[in-house]
Amino acid sequence: MAPNIDVLYVCGADNARFALAFEEDAGCIVVGRPGSEAELETWRARLGDNARILWTTGDHPAASRAIRAKTWIDDRKRRLLVRIEDARAVRALGLEETRFSSFQRALVSRIARHHEHLRTARVETVASHDPATNDTPTISLDAMQPLPHAIGVSRLFALGGAQLLGHVPRPGSLPFAKQIASLPTGSYVLHEDDRMTGGTLAAVRALLPERIRITRTELAMVRELDEEVVDSRDFLLGADHGGLVVEMPDGSVARAPYLLPYVDPSARASLPSDDARAFSVDVWSLNEATFRGTDLVVGNLPMYARAPLRSFRDDTPLEEVCRWHIERLRSSIRRSS
Repeated sequence: MAPNIDVLYVCGADNARFALAFEEDAGCIVVGRPGSEAELETWRARLGDNARILWTTGDHPAASRAIRAKTWIDDRKRRLLVRIEDARAVRALGLEETRFSSFQRALVSRIARHHEHLRTARVETVASHDPATNDTPTISLDAMQPLPHAIGVSRLFALGGAQLLGHVPRPGSLPFAKQIASLPTGSYVLHEDDRMTGGTLAAVRALLPERIRITRTELAMVRELDEEVVDSRDFLLGADHGGLVVEMPDGSVARAPYLLPYVDPSARASLPSDDARAFSVDVWSLNEATFRGTDLVVGNLPMYARAPLRSFRDDTPLEEVCRWHIERLRSSIRRSS
């Protein structure tokens, strides 16, 4: 079989929940069946704007062609957008803005060594989403663009970053029920930073009661289907709302940078899988240089960023933590070579 042929999963509407497995990868066709209309509509409301999933209630001879055209992208040709951010991303760390700016410039260079289709983009300002300038109030899902009305939601992944486990309240946020209860009844614009699969937007819509009406969706960044967006803060240990939200072995929730051994950068940033360890060494070294001379220690990290580092004392300097990871990864590279 040629490597660029899609294999699509087809299921009946009575098993529409299976579509959850295809939010991030591959493709799925859900076919309507008599008696399963409610099941189909339930999951279509949650996942219906995901380009990887096609919903059909009858004969649809173009179905497989349509979903293939939408979803098959050679990862070697997927363009990567690195979003450059301001000092809000390191507010909790108290890191100097000049250090963070240097980190971001160097990060782009590091990624470019491993990703031939790199592009950069600067995050939009929140001004255009200020409720004072909109006819309809806005609910923000974007942690970096807080508004008076917001819902803190994160995708939860297994360690490694490949397996999506579902959606949870953003680390540090109240349970969904309490967040939603605080929203006044009315109509809203739903604001998100960007959309990869549409799964998060669909999940939030499914949570909202009838008294909360969404009139439209706004995105801070509109991406093409062949583009993937990563935030620079996701590669810096302890950045505000940075890294991937992961489930630890004990079931607790943590944030981990897009670096091995916690998150495989090839799973989150379309980097070549055989470069994942070398790339992680590169960026852990960049983290070490960024923290050198800052006196920052593990105890200065946000609570959820400390969770994967429980083997380190709170007074361990962050540059020492970075060196520990560098040495372990280099050792694993030597053993496998």
